[in-house]
Amino acid sequence: MSDIKKSVDYIFHGLDALDVLLCSKEAENLNVRNIVGLLHPILDDAKRRAHTEMSARSSSKDKES
Repeated sequence: MSDIKKSVDYIFHGLDALDVLLCSKEAENLNVRNIVGLLHPILDDAKRRAHTEMSARSSSKDKES
């Protein structure tokens, strides 16, 4: 479960970073799509990790049954 929590924390860290960027003075000069594009790989990685962890847990539960 701790790996899932790490993945969720990773997602929220990325969203916090996006919030800071969008609220900053510099955001006026930035293309929002570029910012979201920078965070997309982080979010994909976190989702992949959470999915892998859930699959592993499901597989281990099936073996125990």
